[in-house]
Amino acid sequence: MKGSRIESGDVTPHNIKQLKRLNQVIFPVSYNDKFYKDVLEVGELAKLAYFNDIA
Repeated sequence: MKGSRIESGDVTPHNIKQLKRLNQVIFPVSYNDKFYKDVLEVGELAKLAYFNDIA
């Protein structure tokens, strides 16, 4: 796809709900709130991938 952009970005309090929703749709397991709290605490080790600005 010509002109497509793939980027990565940090997981932040502003996009953690997006990550949670993606995980609910993609994975057959549920992650508890502590998991998402831990994701925020690991900083740059947790990333979201974006394709044309959509995670």
